[in-house]
Amino acid sequence: MKAQRRNKTKAVAPAASGPSQNDIKKVDMLRRASRMVDLEAHGRKLVARHPRNPFCWKVLGLALKGLGRMNDAAEAYTKATELDPKDFEAHNNLGNTHRANGNIGDAVASHFRAAAAKPDYPEAYNSMGVTLKEMGHIKGAIDNYRKALSFTPDNPEMLNNLAVALCENDQVEAGVECYRRLLEIAPDYAQAHYNLGNLLREHGRLEDAEQTYRRALELQPEFSAAHLNLSNVVKSQGRLEEAVAHINDGLRLLMTDVHARQRAQPKKYMRQDPARKALQSLKNALEAEGVPFFLAYGTLLGIVRDGDLLPHDKDMDIGLPWDVERTALLHALTTRHPFKEHKPEQRSDADRVWGFPVEHPETNTAIDLFFFKPEANTLLSGFNHLPDPMLWRFREFAVGSLDWQGEAWPVPENPERFLEEVYGPGWRQPDPNFDTVVSGCNMEASSRDLGFVYGCGRLADRMSRREWEKAHGYCRQLLALRDDPFIAEVKGWLDTVIERHKEAA
Repeated sequence: MKAQRRNKTKAVAPAASGPSQNDIKKVDMLRRASRMVDLEAHGRKLVARHPRNPFCWKVLGLALKGLGRMNDAAEAYTKATELDPKDFEAHNNLGNTHRANGNIGDAVASHFRAAAAKPDYPEAYNSMGVTLKEMGHIKGAIDNYRKALSFTPDNPEMLNNLAVALCENDQVEAGVECYRRLLEIAPDYAQAHYNLGNLLREHGRLEDAEQTYRRALELQPEFSAAHLNLSNVVKSQGRLEEAVAHINDGLRLLMTDVHARQRAQPKKYMRQDPARKALQSLKNALEAEGVPFFLAYGTLLGIVRDGDLLPHDKDMDIGLPWDVERTALLHALTTRHPFKEHKPEQRSDADRVWGFPVEHPETNTAIDLFFFKPEANTLLSGFNHLPDPMLWRFREFAVGSLDWQGEAWPVPENPERFLEEVYGPGWRQPDPNFDTVVSGCNMEASSRDLGFVYGCGRLADRMSRREWEKAHGYCRQLLALRDDPFIAEVKGWLDTVIERHKEAA
């Protein structure tokens, strides 16, 4: 769920030595039309004519930020604050620009200056809340959103931000109530419908989530994130072609705005030291319960190839025999050992047939448990999905042992063969773009359509994060699965974007 932040330069009359009323009206017209290239040109004319007027520098900063040129925007806003240290709006916009540029400490300092310059300025507290939330300080964010709302209690944007933060702080009922109040005040606020859809989806209420996303798209047809999350909902219900259609709609919208104002947060990967601790804890738990297991997939790949866990992985992978009783194992891990099931509200007993993830709360690390099913001298592994599960087929293997971190760890008896079956003969060469769900060499033919849909969704995710090389890698993998003209078009678009960035560097 996205927190909303404002970064607006209002067309208020500046000092007498500043631009004319016609200039100000033009600023307002260009800003409202999102004509940032024209606004930059107009802003540069204004600062050339009135170099000591802070309003002119704010106009230029707004245009540069809208064009994605964050360093230049920060310089323009800084100039505005130097010319008028009491300009609370300039301080706040500078803070928002620092945050967008990843300079979180500078962002906090700028928001503090904005609030100090005008203690009853709600935007300063709202922006501080957004920054604190990005830092992971959810409670601090909630306090600042409430402070902002104390000055403007019916502000839809700030109510939306508070609702998001409450839900992320496990105050779900308070968050839902906040959404209800928000939608009473602003029933046509698309972002609120979208965020409510996210909440419903996270709690397994897919039909309600679908209706809510569709309402967001009725209100705002060019809402790329709503298209993409709606695709996840219909994909979960087995409507794969419909899911691809919504992903493509989202991709088209992402391609129209390479400088999207709301950039998704960088993808988070697990940290190796805490992950080792979590894996050791699971090993101890399974051995204590007498449950056999072995290292699998990316966890096995990292240890065999690199001697350690993969630094770019998001979780770890463990294999177990098919005849392990799922309910008993889950109960043991969550009651007698330091684990909990990861997002159980999104999982049914049918989902747990092929596996389930557990979380080690102390280290905030997830571990996927996969059950391997014997079938005619082979072993099937995967996860449940509609209309058919996603499956990979391995040749049957016994379990051997591998020394790692001073201990013996159970692994497939021939780990190199296991890894070649899923990752291909080049498995010893690191490939940061390889995704097993899309490119697993031993994927069942019946799973390839589902793999294509997952790959399209992950392509869109990388594009929303502006991770162009990763997105390009997904295009290559998808085109290896299917000759798709639209994916080829996206790849060509990414070729141009990547080349432009190389030239700029």
